[in-house]
This record gives sequence, C-alpha cells and structure tokens, in this order.
Amino acid sequence: MKEEFIRLTKENNISGELFQLKSYRLSVDFENNKFKGIDEGETNGFAVRVMKNNKIGFAYSTGKENLKELIELALGSAEFSKEVSFKFAHHVDKIPSVQCFDESIVNENRNVAIELGREFVEFIRSLKDGLQADFSMQRSVFEESIVTSEGFESTFKKTVKSVSAGGVFTKEGNFLEVSAGEARSLNGTFDLETMKDKLKSNVLAANMNVKVPSGKYPVIFTPFSIGEVLRPLLIALNGQNVLKGFSMLKGKLGQAIFSSELTLIDNPLLSGGAYSFPFDDEGIVSHRKELIAKGQVRNFLADLDTASKLHIYGGNAQRGLSSIPQPSSSNLILQTGSTPFNNMIKVPKKVLIIENLMGTMMGNVIGGFVTGNIELGYLVENGAIVGRVKDVMINFNVFDVLKDIAVSKENIWTDKYIAPYIYLPSVSISSK
Repeated sequence: MKEEFIRLTKENNISGELFQLKSYRLSVDFENNKFKGIDEGETNGFAVRVMKNNKIGFAYSTGKENLKELIELALGSAEFSKEVSFKFAHHVDKIPSVQCFDESIVNENRNVAIELGREFVEFIRSLKDGLQADFSMQRSVFEESIVTSEGFESTFKKTVKSVSAGGVFTKEGNFLEVSAGEARSLNGTFDLETMKDKLKSNVLAANMNVKVPSGKYPVIFTPFSIGEVLRPLLIALNGQNVLKGFSMLKGKLGQAIFSSELTLIDNPLLSGGAYSFPFDDEGIVSHRKELIAKGQVRNFLADLDTASKLHIYGGNAQRGLSSIPQPSSSNLILQTGSTPFNNMIKVPKKVLIIENLMGTMMGNVIGGFVTGNIELGYLVENGAIVGRVKDVMINFNVFDVLKDIAVSKENIWTDKYIAPYIYLPSVSISSK
C-alpha cells in the first residue's frame, strides 16, 4: 500500500499522509459481585490526508474501498477546507525507542483476568457488609503506521492493559462509592497492592459521616483526584484553544503564573506508560515537554497545524481512524515537592481530603473553575481522619488557587498521571 500511495500522490501532484491502524480489544468484567462476561472486538482501517494548494482533505475507510478512491474523496473535501501553513512529517534519521509493547500482555490467557477479577471481588466484599463489587480488566493491542509523501515512514506496536475495581454501598441516606484503577503498557509496572490499599482505606475512612459548616478550608487533592484540578489547566494549555482565544493562558507563554512548586510535564517517552508512543499520530517524533516549569508557562500542546501557527514544536497529535488529528496530552507528570503528606494534615486547622468530585463538567471549566459535589472526601483534625463529609460542594478557580500550594514528597502512578498530593490553603465550600 505504501508504494501505491506514494505513486498516487505523485500522479496527482499532491502531498499526502497515509495513516493505518490495527487494534484488538478484550475486556473482562464483573458487576455487582458477579461475572458479567467477556467482550472483544477489533478495528482495521486506514485514513488519508492530502494537501493541494495548501488545503487539506481527509477520508478514511474500515472496509474495502481502494486507495485511489479514498484519495479522490479526500481531494474533493479539500476544496472546502481552509488554507494551512504546515507540511506533513518529513523523513527523520532516528525514531526514539520507547518501551510500550509487552508480548506477555498479548499472550495472556483470559482466565488470568477472570481469576484476578474474582480475587478483587472477594477482597472488596470483605471490606464492608453490603458492599457490591465491580471489576474490569481490559487489554488492547495496537499497530500504527504512518507514511507521508515528504519521506516519513515508520510503524510501532503498543499494548495497553487497564485494571479498575470498586464498590458501591447503598443504604437510605448513605450512598458510598469507592474506586481505584491503573493503566500501563507493560505488565511489570502494575502495582495492584496500591489499588487494594486505596480501596480499603477509603472504605474504612467512610464508616462515619461528619458535618462541616460552609466556609474556607485547606484542601488536599490526592493523586487519584488531581485530574479534576488539571482539567481546566489542560484546556488552557491546548494550543487550539490558545489560537481560538478560549485559553486563559493566551499571551502568557514565558510568564510565571503559578506557584514555583508547580511543574507539569508531558512525557510520551515514559517506559510502561499507557499513553506512550515513539511518534505521534502525524509522525512527529516524541519528546518530553515541560508545559509548566516552576510556575512558568513554558509550552502548549500542539499538532502540526497548531504548532505552525504558534511557532512551537508539535508532537501532541492524537486521532482515531474517523477523525483528524487534534492536540492532546500523553503521560502527565506532576513533579514532587518538599512537603511530606503527614505534615499537610497536621496543620492546626480542619483539612479536607478530596478523593473524588462529581458534576465538575457542568461548571465554567474553560474559565478555570472547578465546581462540583464532593462525592468522596474526608475531614481531618489533628492529623487524623474523623469521618466522611457529605452534602458538600466545592468551588474554586485553578488560576487563583495554584498560585499558593504545597506539593508532597510522595507520588502515585495512576493511569494518565504520576502525581503527588496537592495542598491548597484556602478553598471555599458550601454545605447543606
């Protein structure tokens, strides 16, 4: 197909990009203490982008359409697109080596997942009478190839295995849900005992409910809930939003906006990362990118089109077969700080620990606001958890609270994030 693609681009006097994707997915699921079943499926297809007179056309196929027809479809759509200023990926002498494929995941017997599921279900049920256990283990295998008329040509394989487990307790006036999960590309990087420890500690800490009056409190976000804090930040760091004027960080490149304790890194080269890859979905070789360094905005997430307009490096394009590339983050690493977690909870004030929020997408996320109900959170007094907080809403703007933070020495690798605990000294909450 490669030779035919290059020949057709030359015959049509166009530049082009051929994207091929093969994937296989298998999922083993337990629900309400019982084995639910096994689900599996596969995708195999290709997509082309062509450029003529600086206009991009796109077409894709998961069927038997031939390449010539697909290029003609893409050329037809190019007539209605806007002009672009980038070129497709060029030849590179060296593709970085990334450990993101594990043959043992490919060959793993599904009975291993079933037994692991049974083990987790029994463990979760043992934590509290009436706790209904859920479990899911999914493994995916990808093979991605990119060829361009500009000379880029490469293929990589990747495995992703994810494990998630949780429990739901329902009683009149008291609903409790706990969960934990990990995702990796290598079997040897899983830490399932940490998952169990999280589930156990959350269930034990939630045995007693406590009331907290409305006001301002110090708040600690755990590595499992840090995504709620980072979501508005990642929207602002997306180069497309910068170009559209939606980003709160537009015009802030090079400026110190946040606490010097805050360093955020996008790293697609992380060994074992579920979001690792040697090159992105446009053929731009991967590299570690500091988005924020000691509070200073250093870079934005960008695909080729965005990068050409912002005059920065791309490498963050992600896509499916039926979609065009868009900027997106890979593995995200929040660097650790100097404060032990135990010191964070021993301050002479009541402290809230947040494990999970709900409803935060309903607020003004683009404006930086995190507004939602504390689905799972705890009140700490004198360094000890005294109970679970209920019927409490939290509200803050990340561009305000991240100016003054403490960052823990400890960190945990969940799925997309390797993150520490983040201490915010003053956050507004409202209680019923």
